Amino acid sequence: MKKILLSLGWLAALFSLGWCAVPGQIAYEGRLTDNSGNPVTSAKVLKFSLYDAETGGNLVWGPEEHSLTPDSQGVFSVLLGATSSLSQDQFSSPTRYIEVTVDEDKISPRTPIVSAAYAFKAAYAETIADNSVTRSKAASGQFVKQIVAGPGVSVEGSEGSGTGLVTLSASGVPGTQGPTGEAGPRGPTGEAGPAGPTGPQGSQGAQGSQGIQGAAGPLGPTGEAGPAGATGAQGIQGVAGAAGPTGEAGPQGAQGIQ
Repeated sequence: MKKILLSLGWLAALFSLGWCAVPGQIAYEGRLTDNSGNPVTSAKVLKFSLYDAETGGNLVWGPEEHSLTPDSQGVFSVLLGATSSLSQDQFSSPTRYIEVTVDEDKISPRTPIVSAAYAFKAAYAETIADNSVTRSKAASGQFVKQIVAGPGVSVEGSEGSGTGLVTLSASGVPGTQGPTGEAGPRGPTGEAGPAGPTGPQGSQGAQGSQGIQGAAGPLGPTGEAGPAGATGAQGIQGVAGAAGPTGEAGPQGAQGIQ
């Protein structure tokens, strides 16, 4: 069993949450000791919860868990509201108790949350006594103290004393409309907008007339000879030609042996 000793310095921060622009966190300090009063310095898991009663009651906020390691004297500090913000809604009632659990060991009894000295002044500032705000106390230019009707305007209500409902009404006859003024100079041309999407392709047009035939181009080089074709069949024998002329007589031969 362990017990916890709490520092009272954190309580003053609780009551600064009444106005906006204030961080929804509270600095909380305490000291962990064992049953013999010796400081606890090992790592612990602490859970913090707010209740509306010392025992039982309703859970107002939490539990919020913090893993921490106290110093050599058992002292630790945490920021409550780090994971679940605190606001004035949790302190709408004057009765609040904080419950601390150390490694699943609940510290009993719960600790009541009490006001810091200047918190009583803050509580007084939350209310405005009847007739406490007068015209003489309002700084010039901060509030409408009196409404004076000009030409063509009537005022109904307690405008003289600055209280009640004030109504302004136009009482004059509307004048004729004035002439239209000259047109001002034309402004500069704006930048071109982005190109629109491409439209669908149109239908194909009619075919045009044939153009004039161009001049013949130069003769190209002769190509290589192709391979010889197969020998064809022998043709029909032709008609015998006419006899040629008789040739000259040859020389006489040698006489034979008798």
